[in-house]
Amino acid sequence: MAHAWTFTNETTTVDFTDEVQSANIVKGRATQDDQYSPGGLTFTIRNQTDQAAGFTLNDQIKADTDGFYQIFWVKEILFNDQPGTGLASTATIICNDLLGLMGRINVINDSLTQRETLDQIYQEFNSLLPTGSDFSLTGDGDSIAIGDTYTGSILNRLNENLVTEQGWLGLFAQDCGLISRSNMQDLLPATITFRRGTSSGYNVGYSNIERIQLGTNFVNKSTVIPPVAAAQTATDSASVALYGVYGQTLASVDYDATQALGLASWISSTRSDPTTLNFVITFDSLTDNLFRFMEAIFYQLPVINLEYRIPGDVTDTTTLQIVQGLQMQITNVGTFFTMTTSPFSYYDFTVIYNSPNFVYDGNTNYNGGNW
Repeated sequence: MAHAWTFTNETTTVDFTDEVQSANIVKGRATQDDQYSPGGLTFTIRNQTDQAAGFTLNDQIKADTDGFYQIFWVKEILFNDQPGTGLASTATIICNDLLGLMGRINVINDSLTQRETLDQIYQEFNSLLPTGSDFSLTGDGDSIAIGDTYTGSILNRLNENLVTEQGWLGLFAQDCGLISRSNMQDLLPATITFRRGTSSGYNVGYSNIERIQLGTNFVNKSTVIPPVAAAQTATDSASVALYGVYGQTLASVDYDATQALGLASWISSTRSDPTTLNFVITFDSLTDNLFRFMEAIFYQLPVINLEYRIPGDVTDTTTLQIVQGLQMQITNVGTFFTMTTSPFSYYDFTVIYNSPNFVYDGNTNYNGGNW
């Protein structure tokens, strides 16, 4: 495969790289407002001698290149059997990532203890993950998740706690990394710059970029529905006066009304500028520069500097972005990579605490994480 990719069945310890014709890896989400959904690895192998018989349900598959690797779990095999000698036969093997497995692990009437959002996930569910996998926390969480009786999947509760926390999730190796909102500042400064033109050092050239403005990301009136109190609503009055009401309603696991109001205020204040941009960035013929970046972001360093040029301008504009989603298409020709990003300002306490519309408890420690 191109760019020194290797594929190994870790369960059977078999390296099957030479059998792979193509592969696709998907992970993350499109924007900060989307829930984290299962991603995975899909690959097609030659199957003229029934090579697919070497794969069974839940086999651990390792995709590795230049220091980056991730573990996936086999969930389905599609056979493309050809007539005659069968030499053109192939099989496509579809694998879950760790989030996909979490979506299939359910608990019934599980009594959850009231804790910080991320710590609750770790304490209640870490022991249910596959052997060798863990939740890796950077901070226990700055909001408190209610203690309740929960029935559902690990993934569903994880998304509820992340909505409440407003932190970040990244899969790396065979673990799930969770970063609390107060620890997001620890990701700065960004060491990688994506830019127009060629790559050099930690400056990586992209092949195409799409700017996305407005859409569902624009919110100036937010309503949060906690499980134990009335709905809490916060409004960015200046934005409403200029653009009218753009509302959003979401459910949280906030343990009281005050914390839920803080979340509503956070969202209405950080999302109330309609000129804020999300990006979709494409890279062709990936270089070692980008693979160093890939290794970094899968080990919880997802913040980038992004340079782009508005048509008609003579200089570039630079924005600080955070990676939300990734897709890699791996072929014999090369590896092609698409990334979705959101503004880091959506996570930046140094911005939000200076907002005149923000409701908070008087704590001026930006890294304190308090609403």
